[in-house]
Amino acid sequence: MFEIEFRARLDREQYDALKMFLDERGEFLGEDDKEVIYYILPDRLLKLVNNTSKGTAKISLKLSRIGDGAAFPETELYFPPEQFETAHHLIENLGLPAKIMSGPQKRLNYQYKDCEIALKYSDIWEWHMEIEQMIEKKEDQLKAEAHIRDVAQELGVQLMTEDELKKFTQEAEKNIEACQQTKKQKIGTRKMQRHMPLTFGTPKTLHTTPITKNQPCVHCYPI
Repeated sequence: MFEIEFRARLDREQYDALKMFLDERGEFLGEDDKEVIYYILPDRLLKLVNNTSKGTAKISLKLSRIGDGAAFPETELYFPPEQFETAHHLIENLGLPAKIMSGPQKRLNYQYKDCEIALKYSDIWEWHMEIEQMIEKKEDQLKAEAHIRDVAQELGVQLMTEDELKKFTQEAEKNIEACQQTKKQKIGTRKMQRHMPLTFGTPKTLHTTPITKNQPCVHCYPI
């Protein structure tokens, strides 16, 4: 199976207008809120998903990345949500050369004219929409893409181009790298502070810096 998927970024007004339209004319498939951990690999995308709305969990591997075309060959493995933390621990210890992004995702799913449409909000993408079709044969891709574009035009939505998707995801990944580097530096600094020898003088100068009430000692920060 192939997932043919396009995305569009929205503002809140567009989001509300689309929701109203789809509530009236589409088939509401339900809430689909998730906690998602993305492992962004050089040529593919691995996702660990805890679906809090449906009480399910899965690992999903897409054999391409956003911005590398609309077709996403995808393999999914479902497992009990109680094992989510175990799956997380397993993947974290594989040593994958991946950038990691995680966070909650609010999602409403609709069916409209043979397309699945998701109205979504996340910290990285903010208000946005996904519109997709599933096809069995790669030969049907162009037909599916044309249909999706027609539906998007009817909805008054401007789909993102491949160049726009690449630029957006590259900027997001740069921000992830910067955050991860800052986190590592903070952890390293705290470890150094924790293991620094105390400077002993008279009993009144046990610490090298004065400590006021409710202010933690620099040697006692948790790691």
